[in-house]
Amino acid sequence: MDDIWEAVRVVIGIQTIVLVLGLILIAFPKSKGKRLKMFGILSTVIVAPLIIFYSGYLIGTTFDNSIAQKVFSLLSFYAVAIPLLVIGLFAREEGWSANPNSIRRQCFLYLSFLLGGVGAAINDPEIGMPVILGIGYAMLTQTLLLICLPIMKGHRLRLIGMGILTIIGPISLALVAAKFSEEQLKMSSSKTQELVALVLFAAAIVFSLLAMFLLRHGWIAEEAKRRISWLGNGLLMLNIFAPFGLYLLTGRLTNGGSRNEEWLMLVPGWLFFIGLTLMTLGRGVGGLQPIKPLHGSGEMSFLIGAAMLSVAFLIGETETYEQDPYVIIGLILLGILA
Repeated sequence: MDDIWEAVRVVIGIQTIVLVLGLILIAFPKSKGKRLKMFGILSTVIVAPLIIFYSGYLIGTTFDNSIAQKVFSLLSFYAVAIPLLVIGLFAREEGWSANPNSIRRQCFLYLSFLLGGVGAAINDPEIGMPVILGIGYAMLTQTLLLICLPIMKGHRLRLIGMGILTIIGPISLALVAAKFSEEQLKMSSSKTQELVALVLFAAAIVFSLLAMFLLRHGWIAEEAKRRISWLGNGLLMLNIFAPFGLYLLTGRLTNGGSRNEEWLMLVPGWLFFIGLTLMTLGRGVGGLQPIKPLHGSGEMSFLIGAAMLSVAFLIGETETYEQDPYVIIGLILLGILA
């Protein structure tokens, strides 16, 4: 945790330097006519995440221990910095007057963070609440910011609707679960908190999957479909078998997770890499329709990679005799991907 916290400080330091350099560039005469666009990108990609991080840090002080505070602050920063970076890159290429055509990528990244954080919540139920609240806080503040941006023109109502579905929906179910556990089941406060965190995670993941389904790309006319290249077909075939091979190799290298635990990141790392590659190859550009088999497989690989990140964390944190359920879950996830 201390290493991750130190990494955040480094990232914030880099962002501060980039912000200063950006403001200097804005002042140059050559930036005339581009200053508004440059300032908007700096504000979205650099300033907004920093403000949300520090506000999250202050909110985190309300938790009982310093670890919960750090977890909440870390996730509130990363879960908002990465999606806003994507928006900033889009605005740089297309301009603020352009339209991203879908808010699906925001729900996609939100779901990725949920799947990646569930492992920490399962390993330590006391951390579960800060994890889900940190991700939810990032999603909420990000949504409020995006509503104000011109790039979301025409999509604001849909963005609000998806925000209600993925944020307000799980919170409502969690409140019902808390009341039921206290009044009907007579559970202790600690057990109630664990149940609420579990319900929040489960409901947020299910509702995010529903949002992804509702925001899916529609049917593509036969004449508009693009053929999959030999490279795309090769990567699809490779992604069927490579994760299983890497998973078995990881088990040998780590002796079942008891040593060299950094090798546990091999499978999630591969899935993130191949997911981004497939999504890039399958994206729609220049008025062309996306290649759905490539883009969809890339999204699935990335999401499974996030879930495998949780599996790897759980394998590394548990004793050897307790690892079998998590190893089996990992195999099931890779089977779903295949």
